[in-house]
Parts: sequence; structure tokens; C-alpha cells
Amino acid sequence: MTPLAFLFDLDGTLVDSAPDLVGAINRVREREGLEPLDTQLLAPYAGKGAPGLVGKAFDQHPGDADYERLRAAFLEEYSAYPTRDTTVYPGIVPLLTALKESGVRLGVMTNKYERFAIDVVNGMGLGDFFEVVIGSDSEGSAMKPDPAGLLEAARRLDVDPQRTLYAGDDLRDMVAAKNAGMPATVVGWGYCPIALEDCHSDHISLTPEDVLVWVRSFQG
Repeated sequence: MTPLAFLFDLDGTLVDSAPDLVGAINRVREREGLEPLDTQLLAPYAGKGAPGLVGKAFDQHPGDADYERLRAAFLEEYSAYPTRDTTVYPGIVPLLTALKESGVRLGVMTNKYERFAIDVVNGMGLGDFFEVVIGSDSEGSAMKPDPAGLLEAARRLDVDPQRTLYAGDDLRDMVAAKNAGMPATVVGWGYCPIALEDCHSDHISLTPEDVLVWVRSFQG
């Protein structure tokens, strides 16, 4: 199988966005009269979207009395500074460059809302690499582990999902890819809270260079 496209998760895969996400949730905690929480405690929830961060920081979940208010406050704070302390992981730009030069089409599928995903991708100087950026709220998408967003990205690229690869840093990414019929690699530099072996991925990439070696194994 020669891959035609490669889709990437965003938070914890392409960029280390935990400082800005945690900063936003901690500013809400301060508004609520609470002490800030440690970045390392909240980082594993950075890729779970507002439900994950609000759930961990306030023990409020969809349907709870204060969830919507806290969620709105978090999104307000995050929208003010989505890329102030976010960084692109080392090795990502060379990886994307090599993939694009080899003719592989690139996209992003993240649990982030689409507008924030586009802000981060463009703000980090990665916009020219990607033909599609799909968030969990994009038309035809859904929160991973639902595969709808991955399938929607493949549809927009007009490529067969089975000839599309995916990289993410969490079990939910691997489950979504499996359900979409996409071979997937879990990456070891993100926020995965469990052992990489327990993500049941097709491949484990400890560095971006490992991702490229994996792709080239398909290309022959």
C-alpha cells in the first residue's frame, strides 16, 4: 500500500500546546478563587478538549450545573492567547517537509475546535503544509475516538481512508484510526498517560524521524 495522505493529531503530536491550554484553565481557576494546578497534572488532558480540561480542573462534566459556564470561560481565556507559549516539537518541520516533497498529502484532525486548530496551525507557521484542518466541531466530524473526523478529512482530500496514515499521542487517536481503517502510529513525545504499548497502534514512533521511516516502509 502506497500512502496517499497522512493526517496528524495536533496537541501533543505536532505542537506542545499544554502551556497555553493549562494557562487558560488556570486563569479560570483563579477567577473562581482557586489555586492554579501544576502543568504536568493537566497536560495529559490537553488533547481531550474543553470537556477533559474542565473535567479535571473543576470536576464538572457535560450536563453538570456549572459545566457550560466554566467551559465558556475557558474558551474565552484560551482564545486570547492560543499560541503565546505553544511550540512546534523538534523534528516536526523536517518531517512535514519530507512527506510533502514525497507527494504525500497532509491534513490535521484534532479534538480541538476548528477555529482554534486553524489559529494554532497558522500561528506556528505550519499552515502551508496542510490541505485540510478538521476539528471536532467541523461539519461531518466528531470527538475522537469517533472516526468521523478522520473519514471527513479523507473525504475532503478525496483519498481512500485505507491509503491514509495517522499519527497521534493517545489511545483515543489509535481507536479512531482503527475504526476509520487507517494505519496509525502512536508518538512518544506527547501527552499519552498510558504506556505506548497499551495504545494498540500499528507502530510506535519515539521521534519524528521514526514516523518518516514508518511511512517509507509503505513506500518501498
